[in-house]
Amino acid sequence: MVPLLAGVLAIGILYAWLAWEHKAPWLFTDELEITQISRAIAETGHPARRGVAYQFTSLVPYFTEPAWLVHDTRTAYDLAKYMGVAAMVATARVAVRGLVEP
Repeated sequence: MVPLLAGVLAIGILYAWLAWEHKAPWLFTDELEITQISRAIAETGHPARRGVAYQFTSLVPYFTEPAWLVHDTRTAYDLAKYMGVAAMVATARVAVRGLVEP
């Protein structure tokens, strides 16, 4: 169990470093769309893209919505990235636990 947890920790550190080095969106259209929807949820409580109501397609905008309550774009983007890192590490931890304790 300890080696697997060490692996999860190593992956988490790697993800955090990659997020830190990732200064701008690289899947630009997807990240812009998710950002627009997340900002709309943060401002109005409802998903929208460019002011037009948007249907539910993913949990990601709802998950990253708290990051966009920060009005500084750079800080909000960094916070959203690190929230993604935390989600990936938590998922890896649950997966490892499922492998070890059937």
